[in-house]
Amino acid sequence: MNQPTLNRRKKASILVAEDESIVRADMEDHLKSFGYRICASVASGEEAKRQATKLRPDLVLLDIILSGRVDGIEAGESCARQSKSQSFAMRPKRNSAGYTSG
Repeated sequence: MNQPTLNRRKKASILVAEDESIVRADMEDHLKSFGYRICASVASGEEAKRQATKLRPDLVLLDIILSGRVDGIEAGESCARQSKSQSFAMRPKRNSAGYTSG
């Protein structure tokens, strides 16, 4: 399997898909503090699919539960079919106790 190669001089571009705006903003701030470039930040699975196709980020960071009709799993599967060079990470919902919520 061919793994994508990143230019080590350039930090990866990341698309963040998270429906909770405060969580999304916190994730963006944290990633930026390490020098990563946020190429798009979206709340819905539909928009994640559109932006991933349009921008071709190095990494798509998806929450599993997103607003809209398309969840993070479906959005990730769709993006993966369209681009073999992108990497995907799924982020489960957590409540204050640390347990996955529905």
